[in-house]
Amino acid sequence: MNSLQIGLIGIGVFVVALLALWHWWQQRTPRAKPRDLHTPPGSLEERAEPSARRDRREAIEPVVEFPKTAPEPRAAGVQSSEGQRWFPPATNSAQVAQSSATHPSASDRVEDVSAAELDADNVDNYVVRQPAPISDIAVNLRGSAQSTEFAAASAHQAASTVSRGVQATAAPASNMPFDERLHVFAVLTRDDGQPFDVAPFLRIAGRASVWGRLFRQSPWEAVDISQPTGAVISLGLALPIASRGGPVTVNEFDAWRTTVAVECANQNVSAQFEGFTAAAERAEELDSFLAAVDCIPITYLVRKDGEAWSGTRLRGTLEANGFRLQSDGRFAYHEVETEQVIFFAVDGYERAFTPERLRTESVAAFRLVMEAALLSQPMQRFDTYRQTLRALAKLLDAELRDSSGATVGEPEFAALRAQVQSASEALSAAGIAPGSPSALALLA
Repeated sequence: MNSLQIGLIGIGVFVVALLALWHWWQQRTPRAKPRDLHTPPGSLEERAEPSARRDRREAIEPVVEFPKTAPEPRAAGVQSSEGQRWFPPATNSAQVAQSSATHPSASDRVEDVSAAELDADNVDNYVVRQPAPISDIAVNLRGSAQSTEFAAASAHQAASTVSRGVQATAAPASNMPFDERLHVFAVLTRDDGQPFDVAPFLRIAGRASVWGRLFRQSPWEAVDISQPTGAVISLGLALPIASRGGPVTVNEFDAWRTTVAVECANQNVSAQFEGFTAAAERAEELDSFLAAVDCIPITYLVRKDGEAWSGTRLRGTLEANGFRLQSDGRFAYHEVETEQVIFFAVDGYERAFTPERLRTESVAAFRLVMEAALLSQPMQRFDTYRQTLRALAKLLDAELRDSSGATVGEPEFAALRAQVQSASEALSAAGIAPGSPSALALLA
């Protein structure tokens, strides 16, 4: 082997050693973490505006269970915006006040709320407090309603709240998994104690929630309506007596009870009906209470110069500040700490946001909708809502307005916050924690 061959071999060994050293160094060096686009509320205003050329994720979030479209506000501090443009004519003011006193159609829910939280029980020194009569709470809330211009529609609604002295029956001591004050229900069993199929009863349940027991001593569990198979030893059907769609009438109670009874006869199952005594009166009373506590803040963002935002800029700004586009065409704001959805950004002209539309079109206005009664800790979530609105207005060079076109400033936010607090306290006084299963059933 001559000196040339030895030199080439040495060079090759040296190169291989350098490559091995480089690979070893790459393994030891920590890689930079991806940038977190979800900014804590306290620093929203410090973020720079995102570039319109940033790559967009085409995948969109599944729909969470929160009302699919913002229903008509039924209570304090909010004006109606359903089916209106962001800046309606002045003649619509009376229509807004009138529409807030009517019952909107209840929107279908698409999934279960995965992040709904139940607040702590009302327990003091191990003594359970008796829930206050709902009719009395509605009167007290009506008396405390604030008469500001911003809350004209809700003040009209609160003033129309009536109480006919019907005392709400406290939830009886039982093992049913729902608030019996808010429902009529049927418990189904077979006389021979054998299991029976749930599928026929799921088909006729209607708006009722369905609960089942696998064994006689086992706890009640919610039945998945999307999978109507299986057998249970006991079945519970719970029909809400009032909701955003209005109170259930006597004829509707009778029709539902008859339908369940006929199906029980067909399936050789016995039914025990509960809560039907004075159910229609309870439904009217509960509907008045619901009208006073169903608080839905709605605020619009409109460019100061009257122009429109490009869809790419709007999407980039929203996604950089905690929003995610859902398959139903809304941007959902996810709380940083819990990832819970607490409000939505919706197009101001009732059009769905889609990736294609945001790439090719401009957006003239959008609104942020929060349903306070569906959230635990509603005051903390309202503060996040208000702070996010301010930050977006600064980033997008926009103004905050209500559905009548009036500017929303600090006095209006303060009045609205007080109304959210009054509604939340009224719910809690009735033994219904905001964000709890009882609140979700009431506001279905």
